[in-house]
Amino acid sequence: MNYNKEFYQGVIWACARINELHDQPAIANDVLQEANISDEDFKQAAEYDLEFLRDENPKIPQGQE
Repeated sequence: MNYNKEFYQGVIWACARINELHDQPAIANDVLQEANISDEDFKQAAEYDLEFLRDENPKIPQGQE
């Protein structure tokens, strides 16, 4: 796994936890926007994590099962 993929997956994981544990979807979405995560990066992330982010951004593509 390359560094960028690990980094983006970590950002997505952290944002999912921000939303799941603290109910702060706007903050999680702001972090995702600042990290410039692409649709391709989202597709490599765990679908479980992406489910917590779709309320704020329903255009997030399907991730890995």
